[in-house]
Amino acid sequence: MKPSYIKALFVIVLIVLLAAELAPVWGLMAGLIFSVLWGSPFQNASLSKLHKPLLQFAVVGLGFGMDIHEVFRIGAEGLRITLITLVATLALGILLARWLKLDSKIALLISSGTAICGGSAIAALSPVVGAKGRDMSVALGVVFILNALALLFFPVIGRWLALTEVQFAWWSAIAIHDTSSVVGAAAQFGDTSLALATTIKLTRALWIVPFTLAVAQFYPAHEQKTSFPYFIVWFMIAAIVNTLLPDIQPITTFITALSKSSFTVVLFLIGVGVNKIALREMGLVPMIYGVLLWIIIICGSLGLIYFM
Repeated sequence: MKPSYIKALFVIVLIVLLAAELAPVWGLMAGLIFSVLWGSPFQNASLSKLHKPLLQFAVVGLGFGMDIHEVFRIGAEGLRITLITLVATLALGILLARWLKLDSKIALLISSGTAICGGSAIAALSPVVGAKGRDMSVALGVVFILNALALLFFPVIGRWLALTEVQFAWWSAIAIHDTSSVVGAAAQFGDTSLALATTIKLTRALWIVPFTLAVAQFYPAHEQKTSFPYFIVWFMIAAIVNTLLPDIQPITTFITALSKSSFTVVLFLIGVGVNKIALREMGLVPMIYGVLLWIIIICGSLGLIYFM
């Protein structure tokens, strides 16, 4: 098929996803199928530049459906647990990397993406450690594929284990890498799970800044600039507006619905980016490393929520 036809089909699929108001998981499925059948009409770098701001908008939009008092309560509770899981994940990552003889920079990128918030953590850390383009691509590829698997299988496993909405929210927010997949998985479990999981995941994302600054002390020769995830601040402002101005609920309800549709588009773009070239570039050892680390976190976080 001609490139122009593939681009046109790409736009048509996006329009259908939005018009049908499909759940985020269907966006990912559509993206993966599109990638298998026709490949991506755009470079992965271009897709990333598009889905990053769209993801941030979607997260902020969810804030218009939340109570700021609940956000602070959950955030305070989540800080302690996220710190424990962050330290444990990074420590396990170091041990696994030595055992598999994996390049230390790739291992650090994958483990930080697993511990904090997937692609955002990898993007923030890469210039600090002087990671090459291939190092970043490999780490992002591993994380994106595991995100796709999580979005498909976490809700199934959660129901099989008879997890409550609250339990599933904690589990998905701890064990799934990226915010987009956390939202997509939690949305399948219910509105309570969605709100709780989003707040916990954003609490984890706040660790990007102190963690990046700490790592920079060990890589003084490289770029130490790091950016604060300001979209989290806008998320909190949205929750404040929703709490203090209940009369504008019709508007906030519309924005929340629009943000959920945005997540569907984001996951479609991620799915399209998972292609044969990306899989080939990753290599076997980084994938094994990411999977083993992820399995440990999945099992460990399940045990943790049962004793909460």
